[in-house]
Amino acid sequence: MGKRDAEETFGDKLAKLPKAEDSDEKKAKKARKAAKSAAEAKKSPRQSPRLAAQAAAATAIPAVSLQPKAAAAPPTTGSDRETVRAFCEANEITVHDKSAPQPITLLTDAPFPAPIVKLLVAQPKFTAPSAVQAAAWPIAVTGRDVLAVAKTGSGKTLGYLLPVLARWHAAKADGSRANARGPFCLVMAPTRELAIQINEQAILFGQPVGASSVVVYGGAPKWGQAQQLQRGADIVVATPGRMLDMLDMQVASKGGGRGKGGKGGKGGKGGGKGGRGGGESEGACTTLEECKILVLDEADRMLDMGFEKDIRSLVGGMPAGRQTLLFTATWPQSVQRVASDLLNSKTQVN
Repeated sequence: MGKRDAEETFGDKLAKLPKAEDSDEKKAKKARKAAKSAAEAKKSPRQSPRLAAQAAAATAIPAVSLQPKAAAAPPTTGSDRETVRAFCEANEITVHDKSAPQPITLLTDAPFPAPIVKLLVAQPKFTAPSAVQAAAWPIAVTGRDVLAVAKTGSGKTLGYLLPVLARWHAAKADGSRANARGPFCLVMAPTRELAIQINEQAILFGQPVGASSVVVYGGAPKWGQAQQLQRGADIVVATPGRMLDMLDMQVASKGGGRGKGGKGGKGGKGGGKGGRGGGESEGACTTLEECKILVLDEADRMLDMGFEKDIRSLVGGMPAGRQTLLFTATWPQSVQRVASDLLNSKTQVN
């Protein structure tokens, strides 16, 4: 082979070798392809056939938002904390017990049996609970002792009467009042006028749930009042002195029938006429031995009028585990002393 042939053969071999530019371009293409594959793999992680089939089926379902929904705001019932706080501030209500149930602000939230709530809402010009009612109702209905500083005209009568009726209704429902002797509640008031007013409210709200009420006070015949108590009453409203009189009174219960006639003497006339049998038995017209709730209304006035001794005598005949609700317009030392003696673990409201 000549020199030219050898040069051509060497040139041909050189031509067959890849150019540097071509090699660099291929490497760049490979790099781009690898980068693209990696990006796709990152976007679509490998799935099992089952998950892939589920994902494919899901494409036929209309898209929904998977973002977590904001929690629904609780309904405003008038008893949420902010509403209650504003209500208490506006009405200058203070409950001296952090563990006590919070006040209510709507009549429909009153913690009483449905008939009482219905009657309460139906009262003309009665659109919301008064300050003392809002604070006292949720506490008193639980059976806790309550000390309320509230003036006359503040709605204090219903402040204690409705919780009393609610508790009586519950006791009747569970059978604990079956065969009970004496009243479930004794309400003491300083004057006959106030006692009569309280009894009118007790009748108004008590009748729908079947609770009976009797009022006793001085200046009226004792025997008529004693007979009413003997027939039975769930709530007794009384002035302290007259209530003591009632407990001391013995009411006669007449017997019946005739005695057997005497035997006739020998050869003489028949025996004498038989005497009246039975005679009369006496017993107390009522008792406080099973009285579950004691209410002292206008306690400051009762103490000013000298009823402290009578009050303490009446309390002595009541069970130690009773509930006591004390309402007073003022807070002098005399009331503080009595409250300290008669109330257990009290919750003060003013």
